[in-house]
Amino acid sequence: MTRPTRRAAALALLLTAAGASRAAETSCSALAPARRAAVLNGTEYLKRFFEREERRAALSTDAVSIFLELGETAADEEIRASALAEARRLAAPLARAYAAPGGIEAHENLLGALSLLPDSGVLHLSRKSLLRAVSHRLAGPDPGTAYYGSAIDPARLDALDGDALYAVLISSYTVERARLAFPALPAARPDLGGVLRFVRSRPLAPLAAGDPGSDDFYLATHVAYVLSDYSRFRLEPGDLGKILPYLRDQAPHALATSDAEAAAEIVDVLRQLGRTDADPDVCRLSHLLLAAQRPDGSWAAPDAEDAYDEVHPAWVAVQALRDRIFRPEGAWTRRVRVLLAAPAPPRVP
Repeated sequence: MTRPTRRAAALALLLTAAGASRAAETSCSALAPARRAAVLNGTEYLKRFFEREERRAALSTDAVSIFLELGETAADEEIRASALAEARRLAAPLARAYAAPGGIEAHENLLGALSLLPDSGVLHLSRKSLLRAVSHRLAGPDPGTAYYGSAIDPARLDALDGDALYAVLISSYTVERARLAFPALPAARPDLGGVLRFVRSRPLAPLAAGDPGSDDFYLATHVAYVLSDYSRFRLEPGDLGKILPYLRDQAPHALATSDAEAAAEIVDVLRQLGRTDADPDVCRLSHLLLAAQRPDGSWAAPDAEDAYDEVHPAWVAVQALRDRIFRPEGAWTRRVRVLLAAPAPPRVP
């Protein structure tokens, strides 16, 4: 090949690469209308899913949370209004049941009532009756055990696997959020700060490792959800520490295996950081999600064993694909900074 021919070939390669880059940029920049349509379709599917009473009972306040998060953080006014109305519809019978005598004796019902308390105003619930029921339930000598369902040693969090740590994290978040609105509620042990600090420093198994990797992956994404108060407040990269590079490292696996559920969790966290379709991981994973949505608005859940597993792919995909709005920094973000700055609990050898 002569020198001019080599130059021509090199120029052709450069032009091809530039064209591919422009095509990728165009592909990413044109995602917004498709994402909006997917979110609208997915939201309608979620509404239909919860028309059945046994599904509402199985997910309890998780069903409320799905629509409340959309109703408070989606940028689209139509989506917000529709989702908030559904959150209120689902929350009303739960609040009445929790406020009834003996309605929150079970640990999971106590957590459900605690999760509704801070949002009772926006959900149009009786704050007074919910608070009375919760306070009565926690009047015993060991509210920490009531919060978690069993005694949890703050110094032995390292004895818990990823799935158990996830449960403790969500319980601690629920309690801390309720206490921020109602400081007279008793504190939990371990508190959210201790759990967050431990999880942020804990080694995390990759998704390719199988079940432990899956447990650690969802534990990692839910640290982000807790820190952002489920997308109400924008995160900064430093808030996540090593969790952010860990989640980016899982993106190739999600793409290679067409794991829409994992893809949605990663995208949702990245969007909590203010990342847009221009972010390569957000773009590629969002394309995967759009391609995987079924005509009825759902996403496949081939290994679903219960209602939660069945609805979770659609739940997280809808949240991941929406454009969102963030609240100005508030009491929750200030409280999280205090919790993260506190000293770590002592480790037992």
